[in-house]
Amino acid sequence: MKPIASLVSVGVCVILLGAGAARAESPPSERTWSVPLEACQEPTAVSTTASGHAVIRQQLFGGQAVDYSISFGGFAGAETEAHIHGPAARGQVGPILFTLPAGSPKEGALTLTSEQLAALNAGQLYIDIHSSTYPDGELRGQIDDSGSACPPPVDAGVDGGLLCDGGWIPGADANEGSGSGSDGCAAGGGRGSLALAAAIGALMLARRRRR
Repeated sequence: MKPIASLVSVGVCVILLGAGAARAESPPSERTWSVPLEACQEPTAVSTTASGHAVIRQQLFGGQAVDYSISFGGFAGAETEAHIHGPAARGQVGPILFTLPAGSPKEGALTLTSEQLAALNAGQLYIDIHSSTYPDGELRGQIDDSGSACPPPVDAGVDGGLLCDGGWIPGADANEGSGSGSDGCAAGGGRGSLALAAAIGALMLARRRRR
């Protein structure tokens, strides 16, 4: 009888494990975008200390509804209007699809058409917040998975980097526009520079060992 009881116990464990695996592998119920709202995403030049953030949620099994939560601040003037535009890629301008309520935070739900949902999932929709100072838009956020379009701030500190002709190199303090090196880098001192120097030293040591 003991062998039979053991087999039954093993069978129950296998069934339970299988059920747990099925739950773990169930598809997600929603898709979420975390969207930085930035002046640097505006096609026209904007100089502002304003910033913001938006969260967009699409219920994958809930029809064509999309929830949004948007907050921002730091405008030099007053907010005049806010929209969701598209379809348009980063740096391009698209028509207005939805007008958003005034103020911060903004929260609500929108019902998209099939074409608008396709544009959303292709990263072709964006949020644009306009102000009296910048009527064409002060903050923009592309609803995609690419994240921020701006380099780290000048006072990035320990987590800063080098701003070079070839792009942003993390690991050293940023000092944009004041570099004097022949590589076109703007470098600062501090712990970030020490980290970069250590990385270069490790690379040189690895090369010597290969020889």
